[in-house]
Amino acid sequence: MAKITNLPIIDMSSPDRESNAKSIRQACVDCGFFYIINHGIDDGLKSRVFDQSNKFFALPDHEKMRVKVNNYYKGYTPIFSENLDPSVESKGFIP
Repeated sequence: MAKITNLPIIDMSSPDRESNAKSIRQACVDCGFFYIINHGIDDGLKSRVFDQSNKFFALPDHEKMRVKVNNYYKGYTPIFSENLDPSVESKGFIP
């Protein structure tokens, strides 16, 4: 992957949903992260969500593990328990 010098900024003010989706996809492919502006989400709601997130991640590990990821890929995943490097995942795999 190329070195990223700027975080992609996606402006959601356009009503062209296909263009917005393409921009998000490209940002995910190129960088893996992006920043969305003009999304219409209320600042108060964003603050409450971040507050709840901070409270959750401040919990002891045994509490967070009560909502460990399930078979539907919903839930908490402990730090270092995922491997996102496909070259490592394929080692030892026999087709």
